[in-house]
Amino acid sequence: MSVTVYSDVDEIPADIARHMAYGSGRDFFTSLEWFRCLCRFGVGGERHPRIYVARPEGGAGLCALFCLAHEGARRLDSMTTYFSMDFAPVTADEGAALLDGVLAFIAAERPRWRILNFRMMADAGARRRMCAGLRRQGFLVNSYFQFENYFEDGIKGDFEVYYDSRSSRVKNTIRRKERRLLKDHAVRIDLRNDFHEPTIDAYERIYALSWKGGEEFPQFIREMCRTAAALGLLRMGVLHVDDVPAAAQLWLLSNGRAVVYKLAYDEAFRDYSVGSILTRDMMKYVIEGDNVTEIDYGVGSEQYKADWMTAKRSIMGLEAFNMRSPAGALAAGIWYAGRTAKQFLRSER
Repeated sequence: MSVTVYSDVDEIPADIARHMAYGSGRDFFTSLEWFRCLCRFGVGGERHPRIYVARPEGGAGLCALFCLAHEGARRLDSMTTYFSMDFAPVTADEGAALLDGVLAFIAAERPRWRILNFRMMADAGARRRMCAGLRRQGFLVNSYFQFENYFEDGIKGDFEVYYDSRSSRVKNTIRRKERRLLKDHAVRIDLRNDFHEPTIDAYERIYALSWKGGEEFPQFIREMCRTAAALGLLRMGVLHVDDVPAAAQLWLLSNGRAVVYKLAYDEAFRDYSVGSILTRDMMKYVIEGDNVTEIDYGVGSEQYKADWMTAKRSIMGLEAFNMRSPAGALAAGIWYAGRTAKQFLRSER
């Protein structure tokens, strides 16, 4: 087995890149297209891309680990930001067996990495394999909770069946607020499945007016949408009130799943529940138009997500302390002391 380290996605040879592409059957958020967009438009500062790719000698298989290196702190992170929805090693064919080789390569690098931190891991199987592999290389691993992820699976392509099973409180609120909105204003809802600059402009305008504030990497969303649209994965909706954009949503499809990726509404129209009205129409759009079997409401425990979804799972992170590094062992000791102190205080209460 050989492991090669790349500092840019575009350095990866074409024959390897084909196995990492979305079209090879993987999830969009762990595809080459996603990581390329993130590298170009979504990361910066002191961290830089460091991509480990393992191939067996003369055999089939691939394992790639997309990371961000903080050289000064000797910390290696997963290539994730607040734009990310998931992270896992990218494997093809028998590539899962190569993960140990990648982690052994990382453990052997000099100067030693002090801490490894892999965030946004939704796949429990991938977490277990990563955790076991890190421990075999002498790392002390802390698995920690990050976010709840609400979702609805088993959708059969009938929006009315799905919507009828939502709570009467949600449906009555939407019915009442929509009736009032239509009485007071002219309303138009535009739903699209292509890249459309005016729609992205409307989303950015609403996002700037919302409670969320500005983005650290403002170009990322536009370029990511361009990438997703080229793959046929982008769904966008804008609700206009008197021809003024009032609410906007960006959804992403991935292997039969629809991810509610970005939501924003103008606070001036909050009392009309414009966000909920648009969500209902987007739900119908992807359930009936795209025949999705699962809707994923992204990361976070907000109550409005529970109104639309009936299941949830945990998104976890793995923090690994290198016990063969003095600085890593010290960091592990500090972490362990803090955990012990918290457990003591809880037991005292």
